[in-house]
Amino acid sequence: MPRWNLDDLSWAQFEPAQVDPDLLRVVKAAALVEYNGGHYARYLRSVFREDESFCALTYGWAEEEVQHGLGVGPNWRTRTFPWQKRRRPSRWPSRFPPI
Repeated sequence: MPRWNLDDLSWAQFEPAQVDPDLLRVVKAAALVEYNGGHYARYLRSVFREDESFCALTYGWAEEEVQHGLGVGPNWRTRTFPWQKRRRPSRWPSRFPPI
């Protein structure tokens, strides 16, 4: 069960001019990885299938990871950064536009 929800994020207070472009690249990469946390949790359960308590924990962990990806990734789409490229390469998923 998540300890927070997407409505808890104060995007109205977000200031694009204060974001470091290099840090944003790291945040976007982390959002992509975390968004796929469910797949990794499934893999972990297959590797550690005999550890029932660990496997049980992976469900909640994966839910949190996916939520992180959903919270950060799509919200960058609505932000305009002074140094942001305007064109989106087709290889990127639409919910995570590149900088």
